[in-house]
Amino acid sequence: MALLQIKWKRFLFLIVIGMLVGSLLTISTFAQDKSIERSAKKEKVIMSKPVPAAPVVPITLPEPPLPVQQIQQIGLTQCAAMVDRISRGSLNNQYDVQSGWNRTAPTQHLFQSVAITRRPDVIPANGLTAIVASPTPDGACDGLTVQIFPLASDCATAQAYMQSTGATAIPILDTQIMVDHTGKRIFLLPGINKTCIAVSVDTTFGLAINSLGTAAPAAQIQPHG
Repeated sequence: MALLQIKWKRFLFLIVIGMLVGSLLTISTFAQDKSIERSAKKEKVIMSKPVPAAPVVPITLPEPPLPVQQIQQIGLTQCAAMVDRISRGSLNNQYDVQSGWNRTAPTQHLFQSVAITRRPDVIPANGLTAIVASPTPDGACDGLTVQIFPLASDCATAQAYMQSTGATAIPILDTQIMVDHTGKRIFLLPGINKTCIAVSVDTTFGLAINSLGTAAPAAQIQPHG
């Protein structure tokens, strides 16, 4: 009888121990689940945190424009107003220039300046702008601007966009000349892999200047297509 009581007590002891172990395992598993859940929530919060946008750095352009500085240095003041007007209209992004003029008589011959431009906000970023100014016998100056920009889109997309802004399309061979509302001509030349090259051509005649190098009051800019 005493032996039976001992066995019964041992049996109850084992049951109690088993229940305690089971409870501890349940608590441990619950704690691990909560820890994983908290970690997942924390990671989710971190990953969903918005990334601050990069600050926009303002572009500082040379003043006066580099071609104007060179025109002044060689004494071609007859074309200073023309080159200033053209430069401010076409060199409105980061740029650097390589210019050329007649070394013997710079005030009697044309001046040319070729600029490589860079627009970090577009792809492709680089373009080319050529500025040509020539003094005329009547004391005025003629100017020519050529701009070349490779486009990421095809020419059909570029044409559709330009027509939506009021430009007119004129076919020439297998491409198009777009004429905008100011009369400026933009040639759309198909490139490789469905890209497009835009070439803008703008001519200005007859900007006279006075002896101080500023535009004369009666002078008129006459754009030609």
